[in-house]
Amino acid sequence: MSMAAEVTGQGGVGQVEVGVKEAAQIVGVSTKQVRRWIREGVVRANLRDGKFGPQWQIESSSLPPARVAVDTTRQGVGQGGRGVLPGVDHTPANGGEGIAAALLGVLAEKDRALDDRRRELEAAAGRVGYLEAQLSTTKALTERAESLVDVEQGRARDMERALFWHRAAVWALALVVVVGGMVLALR
Repeated sequence: MSMAAEVTGQGGVGQVEVGVKEAAQIVGVSTKQVRRWIREGVVRANLRDGKFGPQWQIESSSLPPARVAVDTTRQGVGQGGRGVLPGVDHTPANGGEGIAAALLGVLAEKDRALDDRRRELEAAAGRVGYLEAQLSTTKALTERAESLVDVEQGRARDMERALFWHRAAVWALALVVVVGGMVLALR
């Protein structure tokens, strides 16, 4: 609890009380909403002398467990108002059974949604695995193709050298023939 929480009690039984601001923080609503709940009797509160005059102290056990549990901002509790859980009686008189049942329904719905998301993620993970395998195969093929290109470029250089020497040999032979023909003609 917060530093502003007080423990009060009768007959040795302690009850934790919190201020309006702390109650709003605990439940996750505005201070206006907490004051509205006090006015409408949704929470049990006592007016106590505080540092700056009378201040409301709310019994923490009367607070709704979460923001989802009670929201009477539309029409008010006990007046046919619709809270966060439509069709549920949010008044404290019903002991919270309607809220609990509605929350179980909401939780079941959220659980189904989570299961759907889990299946979607598993399917996506399978697709990612497939694409990673394809990428790995493509990289291996690219490396093999680069290796073959290197081999073919080496062969092309070897063929260019061989062609150069072949041409040189043909020119040398042609020169020998020409020189030999001149020598025969001079004799």
